[in-house]
Amino acid sequence: MAIIEKEVLKLLFLLISEKYAYGFKTSLRIPQIGAISRGVGLQESFSSASSINQSKSLNEESSITKAPLVDSSLLRFLSEQRNLTRVQKPNITKDTTCSDIAGGSEKVGAVTEYSPNESENMTIKTTSRFEKSSNIDMEFTESYGSFASQYSAENIAGRLLTMGVDQECAHNAGNRVQSHALARITRQRIRKYLHNRDALWASGSEQTELLDKPDIPEKAKNEFSCDVENVFTYLSDSGLSGNDIAAIFTHTPSVAMTTTNSNALSPENLNKSSRETLEDIFTKTYFGLLCQTLKLRKYDARKVLRTCPGLLTKRGSKSADEVVSMLIHVGVQPNSLQRDKASIPILLSRSPSSLFRLITFLTSDDVRMPFHNIGPFIRRNSCSEFLDSVAPIPKLKSEIPSISIDEIEGKHLNMQSLDYLLNQYHEVAEEETRNRYKEMSKTAIMLRTDIGLQNLGGILSAYPNILLLNTECQISPVKNFLSVEIGIKETDICKVLENFPYLLGEDINKMKNIKEHLVGLGVGQDDLGIIIRSFPSLLKLDIENDITPVVQFLLSIGITDLSRFITRLPPILGYSVKNELKPKWKYLQSVCKYPKFELSRFPAYFSYPLQRVIMNRYEYLLDVKRLPATLFSVDEILRYGDKDFAMKIAEDKDDGLNYSQYVAKKSSMKRIKSTKRRTRNYTKPASLRNLGTDRNR
Repeated sequence: MAIIEKEVLKLLFLLISEKYAYGFKTSLRIPQIGAISRGVGLQESFSSASSINQSKSLNEESSITKAPLVDSSLLRFLSEQRNLTRVQKPNITKDTTCSDIAGGSEKVGAVTEYSPNESENMTIKTTSRFEKSSNIDMEFTESYGSFASQYSAENIAGRLLTMGVDQECAHNAGNRVQSHALARITRQRIRKYLHNRDALWASGSEQTELLDKPDIPEKAKNEFSCDVENVFTYLSDSGLSGNDIAAIFTHTPSVAMTTTNSNALSPENLNKSSRETLEDIFTKTYFGLLCQTLKLRKYDARKVLRTCPGLLTKRGSKSADEVVSMLIHVGVQPNSLQRDKASIPILLSRSPSSLFRLITFLTSDDVRMPFHNIGPFIRRNSCSEFLDSVAPIPKLKSEIPSISIDEIEGKHLNMQSLDYLLNQYHEVAEEETRNRYKEMSKTAIMLRTDIGLQNLGGILSAYPNILLLNTECQISPVKNFLSVEIGIKETDICKVLENFPYLLGEDINKMKNIKEHLVGLGVGQDDLGIIIRSFPSLLKLDIENDITPVVQFLLSIGITDLSRFITRLPPILGYSVKNELKPKWKYLQSVCKYPKFELSRFPAYFSYPLQRVIMNRYEYLLDVKRLPATLFSVDEILRYGDKDFAMKIAEDKDDGLNYSQYVAKKSSMKRIKSTKRRTRNYTKPASLRNLGTDRNR
């Protein structure tokens, strides 16, 4: 019995892992598999299957003959489904043309049979497209002749190639659509088999009848009553290009099997009058949500659909509409979403329930973020990592981890792996999210009570990941480091973190190294606390790339008392030597007789903008006022505002009007020169150059 159990598990693994490998959710809803995934033995699991359709009452269930535990017919049926899930891959090469695909030449008629779990370098068997493969069930293929013709990878790829799609994209889209269709059929067959198997054993009939005449469920047949050509026609008539359709089919192959208005009134679909058609979903999403509500151009709306094709499904369309409605209610204007087009697909892909849960948490007593600030906070690009943690985008079915080859071969085959594959993945993700909210609540309470951060909503807007930090491993050590090793008072720590909350996410060892490096440069312990309290961003600098080049530059220009210079101008350690320090030092040498002396007296010279402040003031004194700049110290020229500089240093009597006009004129001339420089360096494309030559001729 143990060997039989292992064989059944292996077949289940192979069937289910193939569906996940091709991006299909395994929603078999089989009592046997559900029991196995919960750790129940095969004996109990298959016993529960016999009573799936006889559970109307406890008395009836006890009187019905149950199916056996495991029999050969079940093993043969699962092995049969394994063969039926093999897909037909079109043999499209680089030399294949659109006419070869669409015209049905013998070159395209060859298809390659392969199994999704087999290696890529396997030996491939090539057969004619009109030849029945020995591994495909004959009656199954004949029963789905219309399906094989319209949902085959060959047909989908050929149709896309005629629309100008490259061969690789067309091939991928065709394979995805075909695999999706085959998986849906397989699920229907398994459900039908289990239903009939229990019924036959209850009636006392022979079990072999199920395999001698495999029945195709009517529900599965009705699902393929739609026509993929109608889907192609409607999407192309609506303005989508071939590449748009290929991207949609590759990401969401179920769109190819959506009912359209042209076949909604067919006899098979008369009982589904309430079912939304592709036209309904497309009109609501593309024209309604994207073009009208968000006011996107059609080109941008097409890009959104290519990036997020799930919007063309009933569930995806409804979810996106709820997300936009929710964001508008929390203060997000549609115009702001329109400006940030790149974030729209990701935002619309998030679960409305997850976003609502996040909004509820942000307005709770733990965070107390103002309601009107929540919308702009969620919309920001810097908040994407935080949203991925608390409101993750639902994974594509193809992204759900599949079973390894070792598990399939039975080397590590166990109930826990099957449990994770079938049921536990989403349950584990939900449990992780639930625990993350508990940790965020704990972090928010600590930040508010222990550290004293009252405006937690504002801090969260500046540093969204602050709530993802661990209280014991990150926040408490940072607080102790600032208090004990840096020397900042407890009452000042909250002010430091409010001004620069990124310190809470910084590595402790890195901050200790920076502190030791500053002490090594001669900065005293008393001065260290004052420096970090005023400029906490220094603890995020890199010693080799930021601090060391600045120190070497200061030594090269003759600054010997580094500790005094750094203490008077701490931000200089983060300045760029190439773009800021060297140009300013070079200009100071040209206008001052003793630049080293002036710089030692006034280190803040490096903190002023070169062109907008330093050069404007010196040139105004020299060119307009005809005053020698050497009469004034650097401190006198730069420490005043523009109006005070014009009146006290340049001795203007017009409240600084003349100087402000001079600055505006220089800025205008600078913009004109920059425009001329760009025009002079512009190189006309070759196509336009040839066009001009042809006109001259």
